[in-house]
Amino acid sequence: MIQAFSGRVWKFGDNVSGDNGILDFETVRDHSRPFDEVSLAELCFKTINPDFPKQVKSGDIVVGGINFAKPGHDQVVVAIRDCGVAAIICESCEARFVRKGINIGLPILVSPGISEFVEQDHELEVDLTNGLLKNLNTGKTLQTEPYPQRLLDILRQGGIITYLVHTLGETAKPAETKAEA
Repeated sequence: MIQAFSGRVWKFGDNVSGDNGILDFETVRDHSRPFDEVSLAELCFKTINPDFPKQVKSGDIVVGGINFAKPGHDQVVVAIRDCGVAAIICESCEARFVRKGINIGLPILVSPGISEFVEQDHELEVDLTNGLLKNLNTGKTLQTEPYPQRLLDILRQGGIITYLVHTLGETAKPAETKAEA
């Protein structure tokens, strides 16, 4: 994960549900099984835009409106990441959705005004360090909240687990129990 990147915009509107918009949650609701990440990616945004799973490319950026991805289940964030999406930028979403994205290495930015700032298929440059968005089609910029250094470090490592293992080293691994010794 780099701190500045650009990609093609996939634009979605307000109130896009995580349950029956980004994913058809009925198809992934069995919590007793691990995620089938390939299937999740193939279902991502399919109910809203059937072409999305076939046409999204690695590095593309999802732009959402107000109340994006509510509820933001773990499967929703994983599906978007596994499509190759580099970042999500939305007008508003739940804070836990942002945390879930960061935990798996997917930056999610809340940026009021983003819906008016870009159109579908525009090229958008994202600078997480400075909180700067640049529409490469119009040349205009939009200021948003920059990511703090610790979050940039987590993203650079690919998520919270690899960050903690890298940062804490051996102390991050589970200790042996007496039964294992």
